[in-house]
Parts: sequence; structure tokens; C-alpha cells
Amino acid sequence: MRTVCNSVEILKKRDKFSKRLLEKVKKKRIYHKWNIAQKKRFCNRFWTMEWKECPNFYNKMLDEEFEKWRNRPIREAVKYLLLDARYEKVRVDGNVVDCALLIAYGIQDDGHRRVLGVSVELSETEAHWRKFLESLSECGLHGVEMITSDNHAGLKAARMSVFPSVPWQRCQFHL
Repeated sequence: MRTVCNSVEILKKRDKFSKRLLEKVKKKRIYHKWNIAQKKRFCNRFWTMEWKECPNFYNKMLDEEFEKWRNRPIREAVKYLLLDARYEKVRVDGNVVDCALLIAYGIQDDGHRRVLGVSVELSETEAHWRKFLESLSECGLHGVEMITSDNHAGLKAARMSVFPSVPWQRCQFHL
């Protein structure tokens, strides 16, 4: 008799759990549908464009905002410059390829850290790193006392050409 009662209680608990889980899933689906409906209304109301064109419009808007951020002036002196790259899959001309995401972090005198720049390139060659570092210099990067990065040949050559007098330290994580 006990096993039957325990089984019934276990089933009741499972049933309550599954009901709560189903309610959460329903709420998420409703929110997702509502969100899509909001985007459709937004596109139709302000730009009178088809829903299919809307994601392209958002992507263009994001690209414009990113370009503004990437070209913003760097006013504060950056004491330490950290450079690194990671590889991400990116769609280029309909094909998915591995691209290098070049990243520059800056540390100011007060210890405040921030991302100074990001660039998506096909590889980590000297030309790509040089172009990226020169763009940071053009935005006003100054006051660099030390650069920390891995020992990649392309990065090393670009660093020497753009910041020849700044000391370099190899990143301990990349040893």
C-alpha cells in the first residue's frame, strides 16, 4: 500500500513540475510571438517596409552604430595596451569561414579597463594587425607605456612598425 501511495505522490509532484514547466514554455512562446509582432508593427509603422526586409534594415543600423563606435575618438591616455585575437565563424559571400577577431583592450592610469577597438579580418597577418593598430592611433590612442600580447609573427611585426618605442611583454596566458 505504501509504494502505491508514494508513487501517486511522486506522480503528483511530477505533474506539478511539468505544469509549471509548460507554463514557462508557453509564456516564453507568447513573449517571442509578441516580440515578433512588435517588430512587425514597428517596421510597418515607421518605415512602411515588408517584414522580410526588416532584419536587413536592423543589420544596417547596427553596422552604422558599430562603425561610429569604432571610429570614436580615444581621449583618455591608455597606460597599458592588451592585444589579442580569437577566431569566429563568419558568413562571407554566402560561405562560412573562420575569421580573426582582433581586439584591443586599454587600461588607464586609474585601472579602468575598456575595449578600445575590434576588427574582423580574414587572418592575423601583419597587414591586418598594422591596419588595426593604425586605426587606433588615428582615433587618438596615446600614452601607451607597455603592450602585452601573444608572440604571433604578424602582430609582432605590426607592433614594431606602429609602436616601435613601446616596450612589449608576452602574455603569460599564451605561454
